[in-house]
Amino acid sequence: MPKNGKSFLAELGIQKPPENDEIELSVFGRGYGECLVISCGFKEFIVVDSFINNETGNPIALDYLEAMGVSSFAIKQVVLTHWHQDHITGISEILKKASPDAKLVISPIVKQGRFFEYISIGIHENNQSTNEFAKIMDFVKNNTNRIKIPDSNKVVFPYTQNGNGVEIYTLSPNDSDLIEYINAIRMPDEQRKTSYSFPEDNSLSIVMLIKFRTDGVLLGSDFENVIDSNSGWKRLISEYYHTRNKPSLIKIPHHGSSNAHNDDLWKDILSDKPLSVLTVFNKSTKLPKDSDVDRIKNLSQSLFIVGDLKALKTTDKDLVKRVKHFPNIKIAPVSTKIGLSRFRRSVDKLEWNIEMFGSVSKQ
Repeated sequence: MPKNGKSFLAELGIQKPPENDEIELSVFGRGYGECLVISCGFKEFIVVDSFINNETGNPIALDYLEAMGVSSFAIKQVVLTHWHQDHITGISEILKKASPDAKLVISPIVKQGRFFEYISIGIHENNQSTNEFAKIMDFVKNNTNRIKIPDSNKVVFPYTQNGNGVEIYTLSPNDSDLIEYINAIRMPDEQRKTSYSFPEDNSLSIVMLIKFRTDGVLLGSDFENVIDSNSGWKRLISEYYHTRNKPSLIKIPHHGSSNAHNDDLWKDILSDKPLSVLTVFNKSTKLPKDSDVDRIKNLSQSLFIVGDLKALKTTDKDLVKRVKHFPNIKIAPVSTKIGLSRFRRSVDKLEWNIEMFGSVSKQ
């Protein structure tokens, strides 16, 4: 019997690539890790964020394309929405295997010297997420012609694919988000040991809109509301001008958490009762909470939850016995069960063909 990381990739249904005229959004999750694979037709792909398939040691996007018999050279864009470990792991490997002219879309924060000064602390402390980011920065320095940095005016990324009327835009971050982030950075004192952390990381997440002729798909990344500020979702919504295109499908921001919910997003931007999909976060804080699921279900036609909602129980009894003597240490097992929710349709049709593989539940 195949193990978690391979079992659903071996299913015959998953191995069928999209047709030339099909749009695809595939959302992968496993309880700690998120990856999106997008096709706008003609079997060309965009990968948004990444995590590693523990079973194979490969980025899940590469395993998925291989399962469909698609070359990794079909990857034409790689988007790093932000640098948290559950979104970044394996991006550098994808860039190596992607088409030689594939672009990396990355936050404009990388142009800020103060940001590099701050992130070097994490690299010095051997933080896994930051070390992956360091590999990506090496790629940026050595492949400047392959970098796409979102513009502060938000019309950053029209990506018109093969004349089929599909465009992809990045909607965040903007200048206000960047300025607030830079101002929030505090360099550590030399006298005290610092831990790796960043202020309001999620406020710099790249939100994307896949825009069709009449509707679209909104990809919320981990974007959140910023309290007492005209940034975050509040500003994005106030400057949103694609009002004739009501997205019928949304990748829910930040695993469905309440601090990423904005009523105006649902009222003014999305279509009435869109399809919703989110990935589970099952490490430290558990997301989504039951109240989050209820809220999103009530606003959606259907909600697809990708990844294991319950962490795996540890079977190491000796470890449990040792840890219980140290009240400040907690065991936080993370599920390795991978799920995929796949949405496909032709550009001119409004009906989505929805498939679920592995660890996915429909609400």
